[in-house]
Amino acid sequence: MSSSVESRSVDDLSLVRTVSAAPVRVPAFAAGSRVLHIGAPKTGSTAIQAAQGRLREQPGSTVTIPGTPLEQARAALAVMGRSTGWARDYQAVPAHYWDRLVRVTRASPGTVFVSSEFLCEADRPTIRRIVDELADADVQVVLTLRPLPGILPSAWQQYLKSGHELPYPRWLRSVLATPPKAAVTPSFWPRHDQGAVVERWAGEVGADRVTVIVLDPDDRDLLLRSFEDLLALPPGALTRMPNARQNRSLTAAEAELFRQFNVAAKRHRLRYDDYAHLIRYGAIMRTVEQDAGATAPKLVTPDWAVRRAVDLGTEYAERIAALRTQGLTVIGDLGRLSQAPEPVEVPAGSGPAEIPVAVAVQALLGVTSRATNGHAFFPDEPQNHPEAAVRGLPGSGRDLTRGLPADQLTFRQLTRVLVKHVRRAVARRLRARGRRRGTES
Repeated sequence: MSSSVESRSVDDLSLVRTVSAAPVRVPAFAAGSRVLHIGAPKTGSTAIQAAQGRLREQPGSTVTIPGTPLEQARAALAVMGRSTGWARDYQAVPAHYWDRLVRVTRASPGTVFVSSEFLCEADRPTIRRIVDELADADVQVVLTLRPLPGILPSAWQQYLKSGHELPYPRWLRSVLATPPKAAVTPSFWPRHDQGAVVERWAGEVGADRVTVIVLDPDDRDLLLRSFEDLLALPPGALTRMPNARQNRSLTAAEAELFRQFNVAAKRHRLRYDDYAHLIRYGAIMRTVEQDAGATAPKLVTPDWAVRRAVDLGTEYAERIAALRTQGLTVIGDLGRLSQAPEPVEVPAGSGPAEIPVAVAVQALLGVTSRATNGHAFFPDEPQNHPEAAVRGLPGSGRDLTRGLPADQLTFRQLTRVLVKHVRRAVARRLRARGRRRGTES
């Protein structure tokens, strides 16, 4: 495979850059490798996982995808001992998700590809367990990165979708403080201290089995093309899904709408499973999939926070560059991690004074459709979204648990299903007893 990649000295942060018009091509992992894409969040994981689904459907593929992206995410949370939900009503992720992934992986003779952005948070003992249980000699780790200034607003919005309440400026001051406020989104730095993530994994699996991909905004195909090369797949095997989710960023107005809702929801002690069902996968999902407010002003990161993020990015690039002497592979330009984005004028005030009516309508429709149909889109709408055609859209539009495996139900949903079955069994028995008595009389 011809290469158009130039390696530079450790002192040069632009360690790997394109030197010709041809796209960068990289050597493939050995056949039979266990390839772990560990994130980080907000660096193209959604595109990778959507492409996984497309690859799984291709007959004769040489790469095994053990389970769906949701099952892989749950396996990652399980091995790390994590839970879902808020502190007052969290639910532990069952260990069998990890056990199942391990069984499928170890039984597969060919290359296995797992992708979960949660894995970048793993501490060293958990990394050792992951590597040992998946087969130590074959593990290859891939981490995707983008500059921290772009991560900040995306990460805050992701926390917002899980019920976070702090306004963006206050959140920035908390996470960028020295030291950061540990109680505010404590998962942020385990995910996004890019130097520490690379050092943790390289320290356990060896730097020569870690590959870092730095995203290039001018080459949107770099990410999927690199995975095709690493997995020895033909060009186009991981092309973007034609109907993939937009997954666009919330506008400033949309973000403020849902932030204020979160404040009220916590005050009224809304349960997390109800919040996730109706708001995250109803109101918010529908809002970002529609264009009602897509052209409105975006969230803007203040200059002081951008400068702080650039300084941190420079430090991360240097720490990652130092590991290249130990065999670390870098695809892309590490220098991008220390680049500041184009300056944007910060609007006056902490948030928009008004929410567009069209945005509010879409949010309400999302809640209504989710509550009645199990999805953010109504059954009679064009099925342009992958999630709109999945399970959970029963003909009655009422039973949201029909057809779902038990391990995909919340505790409350499972309880309701069991109670319903018990009631039906009792009713059948009483009817049968009544018929017998009528016959005897």
